[in-house]
Amino acid sequence: MISIRRRLIISIVLLLSVLWLAATAWAVYDMRQGLQTALDARLASSARMVQTLIGRGDISLASPQPRASSLDQVLNGGLRGEAGLTCQLWSLDGELMSLSQGAPVMAAPQDIPDGYSNRIIDGEHWRLFALTDPTSALRVVTAEKRELRRALLAGIAVAVSTPFALALPAMLLLVWYGVGRGLRPLQSLRDSLQQRHADALEPVAPDGVPIEVAPLVDSLNRLFTRLRQAFERERRFTGDAAHELRTPLAGLKTQLQLARAAEGEQRERALAQAEAVTDRMGHLVQQLLELARLDAGRAPEGRSDAADVARAVIAECSDRAEAQEVALRWQANARSHVAIAPAMLHTALRNLIMNALAHAPAGSRIDICLSVTASHALIEVLDEGPGIPPEQLERVRERFYRSPAADREGSGLGLAIVAAIVERYGGELVLTNRSPGLRATLRLPLASPADSGF
Repeated sequence: MISIRRRLIISIVLLLSVLWLAATAWAVYDMRQGLQTALDARLASSARMVQTLIGRGDISLASPQPRASSLDQVLNGGLRGEAGLTCQLWSLDGELMSLSQGAPVMAAPQDIPDGYSNRIIDGEHWRLFALTDPTSALRVVTAEKRELRRALLAGIAVAVSTPFALALPAMLLLVWYGVGRGLRPLQSLRDSLQQRHADALEPVAPDGVPIEVAPLVDSLNRLFTRLRQAFERERRFTGDAAHELRTPLAGLKTQLQLARAAEGEQRERALAQAEAVTDRMGHLVQQLLELARLDAGRAPEGRSDAADVARAVIAECSDRAEAQEVALRWQANARSHVAIAPAMLHTALRNLIMNALAHAPAGSRIDICLSVTASHALIEVLDEGPGIPPEQLERVRERFYRSPAADREGSGLGLAIVAAIVERYGGELVLTNRSPGLRATLRLPLASPADSGF
């Protein structure tokens, strides 16, 4: 796996190299165009200068034979013809009048047009400029080898590219140093995390963290917070389970010991008590598992028909209600789909009704009502029991908390499970006293049309 440092260095060096090469290519191209223009201008100005000197008589053409003349001095300042420009003077009828040192001899000078042109003479490439002077009846032809131009252009290209070649190692070192310095906060963060113990879940200090890394640090801190909460839930769950199971296990052991030592009716009574303790333990374990699933965020998604679920729960609880001589009455002013899984709504509503039955006196009734607002469905369970002291209305939501007036055989988890379920789905459990009894209200969000399948 390639490191961020190496990736950044390679990317920056490649980018700078491409930009520098592009700039070099553009500079060479621009210089080439400027050089061609300047050298062409020199050809033309040299031809016009020779024409002017002939007109003034500074250049003598007394000898009709081709010879080196003062043209070399005029064109190249006394240097050899190979070092610069050459010049030829022709009559209008094609007779060679004079030429400078190194100038090519053309077979058909009359075919050369006025102005610029390129010719191959004796296997060499030449750049020409021809000028016709009708006053002196002469044609002035200046020429320059194209090889000289290519050599000059190559020298310029080398001069332009040499700084890049020399600066490349320095650029690599600077990029390596700059990237390393820029990534130093990441290295510090890595070292800090590596030095942590496995159980160290404190937030990472954001001091000195760059803006680009701040979201990563925030995400890490949120992860540490969730892990810390999960570990705390597990420790609390383990401690609560051990505490709550200790008493019924002791009772179960006692009843089994009694059953072993007794006979007849006493033995049967002890076994019946042991079976009842086992049932309570099974109910407690089931509630603990439900809480563990809710704490872990594994509650299923879905929607429910609140009226159908409520009727199913009422039918399930009707036998116990009849045994206690308590009437269950169902009222609904509308049908409603709520944003909660049917199994979770069934569990929450069953716990509320069973809690109401645990406190309802014989001959009373429990009303289960469904109403709908613009954004929520309200399911109310109203009993005629003793209610809850006002100072304990919030505490009864706590796990394993039992009101002093409550049934001591309860686990203290029923209302805690209801609160955890509805809060998991964005709802709310509201407990208020009434005269007489308690009103427990489930405030549940309505399902959207897409969730409801409408």
